[in-house]
Amino acid sequence: MKFLQGLVFIFSMYSFVMSSVALAQTAKNDSITISKNKLSKTDSLRIAFKPIPRKAALYSTVCPGLGQIYNRKYWKAPLVYAAVGTVAYFIIINYSGYNSVRNGITRLEDNDATNDNQPIIVRNFDLKKYDLNGETLTDLLTVKKYFRQNLDMSVLAGVIVYVLNIVDANVDAHLYGFDADEKLAIEPLANQNGVGIALKWK
Repeated sequence: MKFLQGLVFIFSMYSFVMSSVALAQTAKNDSITISKNKLSKTDSLRIAFKPIPRKAALYSTVCPGLGQIYNRKYWKAPLVYAAVGTVAYFIIINYSGYNSVRNGITRLEDNDATNDNQPIIVRNFDLKKYDLNGETLTDLLTVKKYFRQNLDMSVLAGVIVYVLNIVDANVDAHLYGFDADEKLAIEPLANQNGVGIALKWK
């Protein structure tokens, strides 16, 4: 359950941040022209740089987070790295546990009693070591299935994070330089039905 709750929290936060940024960067009007004599130095530099969406997607494909850096959205890179690191942590833990239990089951089924007492060391998500030597074959098969299912989910989560990282870099490059619409706002909402987020047009 801790594993599932952790994944749900990560994806919820990542989706919320990315959707908020996309809404905040919605174009006000593509036909608006800005007089050069009214531009500040910062505005001039921002408009001079126009990221190429295909290049941003390629960078994030080669190295997650690199597309966000290319788009000059530096604050997003740590979010990507945190998501990738978390998924990698779960993959390593689950693969290690699955492999250890599988080897232990193999030793119990090889009709060689001399290796039956070898330790079967696994680590759960709290990183504590557990020796499953002495457990029944049925229990070991259950633990093996547990680690295998979590390993599959971890790999799937890694694929989702990787794809979201590419899509985010591509979308950011498309929306770069657009003015945020001041009439559009995201505000917290609380009523008798619960707490949530409201999209308001001022």
